[in-house]
Amino acid sequence: MMAKTHLNFTLALSFTPIVINPTLITSFSSIELIAMSIGLVLGSLLPDIDEPNSTISRSSFFTLLFSWILLLSGNKHRGFTHKLIFPLIILIPTLLLWSFIPEGINFFLVALSFGIFTHQLGDMMVGGGKNRGGIYNYFSPFYTNNKTTKFLPKILRCKIYGIKERVYFILFVSYNLFAIYTVLPPLLNSILSGANNVQLF
Repeated sequence: MMAKTHLNFTLALSFTPIVINPTLITSFSSIELIAMSIGLVLGSLLPDIDEPNSTISRSSFFTLLFSWILLLSGNKHRGFTHKLIFPLIILIPTLLLWSFIPEGINFFLVALSFGIFTHQLGDMMVGGGKNRGGIYNYFSPFYTNNKTTKFLPKILRCKIYGIKERVYFILFVSYNLFAIYTVLPPLLNSILSGANNVQLF
């Protein structure tokens, strides 16, 4: 998937609980909301750091350097960073050590894990192009079946930069705009009334 499609797919899944229950957003502080937002955006792009030409790799000198280190060490695109174990090695310690992690960082790490996972789901929606369909041995090292894990029936899977992906992108963006419209009223009401713990200053 294109970086912008990955990002909007991650946001769409993240917005869904708030669309169902708009007041849910008022249970978080401003620090937690900012931390989660950064984590989701970064996580939605991070797995592609194993590809030097990706948006995340080209975002800075350090990410590009790390990308080339991965490449030169023998890691291939959709390798370790595209396996289920990658978000789990971030998520599980975070949950176990939750009360010991500074405020905001724990929410950032959970959101980062979720962003990584949704990126992986997005790649499972891809079914076109040479060696670009799904993720090979996704559950390794827990379970190795030497097969490609894909999400959605073949007819719904898209080709990178193809028409289907562009349709998905438009759908995700439209949904996110609707979600923001749903989220803003309770958030603004909470800020103006001083309810709960959402504070901007």
